Amino acid sequence: MTALATSRRPWPRFDPDLRELRAAAVAMVAVLGSWASALLLEHVTGIAIVLVVAVVLPVTLSRTQRDSDGRRRLVALVALPLIAAVSVEVGRVMVRHPDVGELLFAVAVSGSIWVRRFGPRVARAGGLVALPFIALLVTPVPPDQAAGAGALGGALVALIAIVWVNGTQLAAIRLRLLERPVALGTGRGGAGAGGAAGQPSAAGPAGGATQARPAAAPATTTPRRLPASSRMALQMAVALGIAFALGRWLFPAHVSWVVLTAFIVCSGNRGREEVAHKSGLRIAGAAVGTIAATLLSGLFPVGDPASVAVIFAVLAVATWLRAASYAYWAGSVTAVLSLLYGYYGEAAGASVLSERLLAIGVGAAVGVAVSWLLLPVRTSDVLRRWTGESLAALSDLLATLGDPDAPDGAIARAAGRFERTVERLRQLHGPLRSHRAAVRLRNGHEPPYPADVVEALERILPHVRAVVAAAPEAAGLDRRALGRLRQATGAARRGLAGRGDGERPADPPGATADPHLAALQQQLAALVTLCSGLGARYAPRRPPEPPRDDGSRSASV
Repeated sequence: MTALATSRRPWPRFDPDLRELRAAAVAMVAVLGSWASALLLEHVTGIAIVLVVAVVLPVTLSRTQRDSDGRRRLVALVALPLIAAVSVEVGRVMVRHPDVGELLFAVAVSGSIWVRRFGPRVARAGGLVALPFIALLVTPVPPDQAAGAGALGGALVALIAIVWVNGTQLAAIRLRLLERPVALGTGRGGAGAGGAAGQPSAAGPAGGATQARPAAAPATTTPRRLPASSRMALQMAVALGIAFALGRWLFPAHVSWVVLTAFIVCSGNRGREEVAHKSGLRIAGAAVGTIAATLLSGLFPVGDPASVAVIFAVLAVATWLRAASYAYWAGSVTAVLSLLYGYYGEAAGASVLSERLLAIGVGAAVGVAVSWLLLPVRTSDVLRRWTGESLAALSDLLATLGDPDAPDGAIARAAGRFERTVERLRQLHGPLRSHRAAVRLRNGHEPPYPADVVEALERILPHVRAVVAAAPEAAGLDRRALGRLRQATGAARRGLAGRGDGERPADPPGATADPHLAALQQQLAALVTLCSGLGARYAPRRPPEPPRDDGSRSASV
């Protein structure tokens, strides 16, 4: 019926509607198509192509392009081959002149983060830059072979990958296997009304969603605080520089292992707790993957096609389970690399895999140290910003439900925006839950905890789904109750910004005959209390600027 009207099914909690499983299946179709097309092109034309890149690129593109609209897909189609050609030339420089090549690599990757300050369109284009560069790092063939394909081969591989990813995803959307992308930052109340500097937006006098503040508003800029994009770019540049230096010193044959992990830990920085949590997951997953890879080592002879089939099977499972935890992905990639080493005739024994695990640990330590010590970002700031945007989307949805003149499809679009904002908040739940457990263990800190807010919004979702599902059939929802719900949403937003003074909705939760609206009122009343407590505890003296979400997914491998 709408984006939120989904039935409950007895499947794992991380993928209750099998959306991630469908996305993984579509991604693997793109991966297989890209690999087969690149193989055929190399055979017919004789152009040297690194086939592993034809697999790596569609795997990452399937994640980053999943929520892209037509314009973003067109930009990727044009820009990615050009970026890939440049990345291949940088790879050649890294082989011949390591110091210069590594500097160019760090500048390109960190520069793709810095350009986010110029708006969402530039940020999305910049997000494509890292993909071909990172693909060079994960290619388990000698560097001279990786660079020997040439700019033409790199551009053709990128073109093949983006055509397959765009084609399969658009077909899947048309067949309703994937959801149609919904923008986060559109709508009457402005789901993106969190402010340009990350200040949680407050509701107006009526408690409803307000329009986004003008760009010149004094509260959105602070002269002494670097923009989030600049801070994250500096963190990435420093982390990559240290990783290259340590990698060349400690692991001269596998520098990329250290660099890749440092990139993954620092990319998409959502705060110190999130960085530490992600590094722990990567190390844990790599440790388990090392054990599995040791068992797989030597099972297949060099060039055995059966190992290729196993590689794709492991990638398919890993792509699905990544929605549950990054640890599954990290472990699966370690096992895949072991099979690739064997396929290309390189040693993949226990010593090599243990060296990989140690290199991953070094790279993770570099990423955590830089993210914590150099211009750090507080996870609580990111939580407050994204929660404010989720509440703004909810207020917009409630206003649309109470508007008898709302155009066709307006409820579905508003519901989709709210669902997306809550889904984005789930990205913080793992590190915040670990932080809550650590705080309780250390000093028995009293609630509320930041993780409680994410869980409260997840508890609200089923009641919102029920209201949205009933809206088209109902003669008319209780508009007074909807108004009180918007007031409660506004109170939660003011509390989150540190201006709530512990307020609660004036009307009792059960002041409506509609059971769904009454249940939603109860949940919102609890959320107001949580947001007021967190706002009083974490509200900064200066408006925070956590990293803006440009709508793209993490491109880490």
